[in-house]
Amino acid sequence: MTFADKKNIKLRLRLLNEQRLTRIRKLIERGLIESEKDVPEHAIPVDLDSSSLADLILPPAYYEDIEYDCVECGTHETWRAETQQYYFEVLKASPYSQAVRCPNCQATRKRSIQQNQQNKP
Repeated sequence: MTFADKKNIKLRLRLLNEQRLTRIRKLIERGLIESEKDVPEHAIPVDLDSSSLADLILPPAYYEDIEYDCVECGTHETWRAETQQYYFEVLKASPYSQAVRCPNCQATRKRSIQQNQQNKP
């Protein structure tokens, strides 16, 4: 790893920490949490400015990994905090959504829906 790579990693970590602190301050201002200690170290604080969850009366204060069993095949899976953040803040998915299918079953279901749409006259 070069010096430039290490410098970029340090810069990215510093920016992520600043982003985390900014999000936590906003959560405190909105009264969703009382202090920084209310957000576990492993969790990602919700961005109230870009999350589809922000419109809820009491949105969650942070994303953390959620364990679930796939409704199709029964596989035990984890819905990662990073995936939830992307789903709700970037894709603006419904705040009432939750992962219920493993990635393999999701892909199979998506292919099936696409094939059914193509077969319609």
